[in-house]
Amino acid sequence: MESNFIEIINGFSVKSDTVFSVSTSIFVFISGIIVNEALKAFGRYRKRKFNRTLVKLNLPLLIEKLEKQKIEFETFVKHLYVDNMESIPYTAINNPHIQIIYEIGYSELHKAYFSGIENLRSSNNQIKVDSYGKLWSRVNHLQMSYNKNKDEAISAIERIRILQDERNTAARTPKVQIEKFLYSLIGKEVSMEYKGFIVNLQHMTNSFFLNGGIQTPTSVNKFLLSINQYIVQNLGIVLKRYDLLDLSGLQDNIEWAVYKYGNEKKIVESTNSTFQNKINTLSDNIKDLRYANNHLK
Repeated sequence: MESNFIEIINGFSVKSDTVFSVSTSIFVFISGIIVNEALKAFGRYRKRKFNRTLVKLNLPLLIEKLEKQKIEFETFVKHLYVDNMESIPYTAINNPHIQIIYEIGYSELHKAYFSGIENLRSSNNQIKVDSYGKLWSRVNHLQMSYNKNKDEAISAIERIRILQDERNTAARTPKVQIEKFLYSLIGKEVSMEYKGFIVNLQHMTNSFFLNGGIQTPTSVNKFLLSINQYIVQNLGIVLKRYDLLDLSGLQDNIEWAVYKYGNEKKIVESTNSTFQNKINTLSDNIKDLRYANNHLK
């Protein structure tokens, strides 16, 4: 019985060369898996390192461009007032570094700073977490707003230029009308009462046009309002010689000029306020990105 059992065992015995062959195959298979995973891990490490390098190179340049754009906006805002007689200076600063960092993507950028053995010790560092949050939040905001803000500034300049032309044209019409009216009275017989009205009107006109000062939009607006007020105060005298002055036309033209001045002033002040807010936002962006640049390594 015992000899039969031994014979059975011997019948199932494996040759040593077969065992070696199988062991070698298993070793090669496992080694292949290990090497493959190691190569993948190394590839992921290189990608994380590359993305961190992209940020390291581009973030300081991004901040520098933001600072230049902020200066441009500040100069731009200083010229946004209704009595500005100069052209509005503005230079749009291109900032391709925003797009470079944004295109890395939230997920890959997060991996660059919080995945892998190289980030193991600092992945839970609150300063690093805050820095990354500030970096992505600001880059994401700038991606949506930066070029839009540049375009808005260019559009605002063009819009204000059109408003200035319209206001100048509107103000010129009643001024020319008054000058023609006064010139038309030369040699005409009028009552002493009417002559007194003309003398005062001529004095008001000469005081404004011949005082040697700069005629700002606000001063022109005040002049036209004072003329209209003077005419209303002497309406009885003016109507006695309605044939000499197109009163309705003059008052309509003054009203239109005053409206154009007020409309321009309102829009310019609104634009000033809008871009002052953009400057404040840029300052916040710069502050947070500097923080991220100092703490993300």
